[in-house]
Amino acid sequence: MIRIHCDAATRQGQGRRNEDRMIALPEQQLYAVIDGVSGLEPITDEEGHTAGEMAALSIARGLETITTTAAIDSPLDVMRARLMDANRKLDNTMRQYGIAPQDTGRRFGAVHAAVWLDEHYAYWTQTGDCMIYALYESGEVRAVTYDRVAPFDERALSAWMEHEEDWREHRQPEEIRQRLKQNRSRANTEFGYSVLNGDEAVQHRMEYGALPLQGVTHILLVSDGIYPWRVDEEQSSMERWFQYIITTGMEQCAAALEARERMDAYCNQIPRFKICDDKSGILLTIERI
Repeated sequence: MIRIHCDAATRQGQGRRNEDRMIALPEQQLYAVIDGVSGLEPITDEEGHTAGEMAALSIARGLETITTTAAIDSPLDVMRARLMDANRKLDNTMRQYGIAPQDTGRRFGAVHAAVWLDEHYAYWTQTGDCMIYALYESGEVRAVTYDRVAPFDERALSAWMEHEEDWREHRQPEEIRQRLKQNRSRANTEFGYSVLNGDEAVQHRMEYGALPLQGVTHILLVSDGIYPWRVDEEQSSMERWFQYIITTGMEQCAAALEARERMDAYCNQIPRFKICDDKSGILLTIERI
């Protein structure tokens, strides 16, 4: 048998609302981080939720309907079905705001990383740039998922750096704004990235699988606001970063990264688009009993 210990934290970034959401359901052994993505126009509901928040909440509610009694079906089939149900509800919400499926720039959505554990496996699903990592008894860290958003972000950041003065002052030239807008049109396309934005095509872009728990001591789920970074001046590595989170704790880790980002207000030392993004992380420690 296994016992799961959960260390979770979320912190609002520079935006006026935290568009991240987390799920931690110990009885179901179900955990997820969800990162809302607002469209290009400001939309809020009657409760003040931004578009990204609405999307994140929709996906969270879909996952929260999973119960242990649903295990008569394949766990992955259940997870994917709940996500697709939530995705359709999100499409209906956007239609109420007059946003058609082809309006890629106006559409809002969410990306996520979720795990549902039993005695032998961590069943997982993932979209966008949320990530899942596993730490083994050997000390080796494995990236379970792949960030399909990163290549597009890296190309946009590289192009921005070519505008040296704008880059130093963290001003986005029109060329970069247009490039970022174009990146939105790649959502759920064959050569793009996955996002739960009401588009049925996400069912063919979503990543999912079953991770055997043999030898796994920890599983880490993070939104893109938390990423591997040098925790000291010595040579760093994924293993060192993961051990830092285990030792320091999720909340303190997120706070330390935010403090470093705020000292780099022009985003020159750690290339990124925002000074501080919303940060959510869940560290699961697997105890065998």
